[in-house]
Amino acid sequence: MASYDFDSNCPPLFKCTNYFFMVGTMQFYIKHKDRELWEIMVNDPIVIDKFEYKYRKDDCKKISKNFTIISILYCTLTIVIEYGNFGG
Repeated sequence: MASYDFDSNCPPLFKCTNYFFMVGTMQFYIKHKDRELWEIMVNDPIVIDKFEYKYRKDDCKKISKNFTIISILYCTLTIVIEYGNFGG
């Protein structure tokens, strides 16, 4: 069984095997990074109803969590996307 360093900035990579193990691993990884990230991912992204040039500092912090989730998921799936390694 693989072990992951959750203190690392790099999320665990999905290699098209052990899907259910990977779901649990990603859940632990994202909750370890920030519990609020997991809540955003499970529920809905944060939406701020004003123009971007009117964002305050706290609005930027809130909206950046959406991009953090996107980045984590993209980094996790990059190998699958780039190399088409869907079969394992």
